[in-house]
Amino acid sequence: MRRLTLLLLPLLLLLCSCEVDERLVTPVTEAFTGSAVCDYGFALRIERSGGACIIFAEGGIEVSESPYAVYGTIEQTMYGEKLGTSVISFSDGVFTADDTETEMTEEEFRAQLIYSPPLLFGSDDIKSAEIINTLSGTLYRWYIKDFTGSERLYGLLGEGLPHTLGLAAVIEDETRFTDIVCEYTVSDDGNPVSYALTLTAVYQDTPPYVPGSAPKKSNYQTAVSVDYRVEYKRK
Repeated sequence: MRRLTLLLLPLLLLLCSCEVDERLVTPVTEAFTGSAVCDYGFALRIERSGGACIIFAEGGIEVSESPYAVYGTIEQTMYGEKLGTSVISFSDGVFTADDTETEMTEEEFRAQLIYSPPLLFGSDDIKSAEIINTLSGTLYRWYIKDFTGSERLYGLLGEGLPHTLGLAAVIEDETRFTDIVCEYTVSDDGNPVSYALTLTAVYQDTPPYVPGSAPKKSNYQTAVSVDYRVEYKRK
């Protein structure tokens, strides 16, 4: 019995420690830091609080390393209406979406789309973590601390989402992000297998001006749930 207790102790420390064990962070960081040059397929679903689907998108991204270039196709549905297939690409500092070209740096390109490489957080940002063995590899699940007015998460969802939601003028600093969970699956040889991000975004819209009255800000909040999943492809 004593031997069994000793064997179980390291696992309990990994799963139940109040401080996140670096052994639940380092393998993910090492595997996914280089995932910017992996091909992958993805699916994104954004729902309004209550279950109405606002945006559903899926597609595939192909990435080359030398020089860095990206090509992808994305099928999108908005409020149940199919928008068709969009073609995007990035190379030599130019981002092209459906034949419209925009100059930007590689960093700007990677930061502007949720279809970009996965978010990686430091151990200080993680509330708790757990590890699960699967047929595909080892799944690391991180529960991230809530962020208020996070530029990183706000930018990830894009400036266009509030407009799609019909919001007049979102107060970015008062937009909240909660229930943030990241899942990373790492193969036995240390390569990325899959990634998932789920969260709730609560957008704070600017209340209308009403002479002699101060509308409650909470009446002008819109919550959406985000579910983004990626499957990586071996080259």
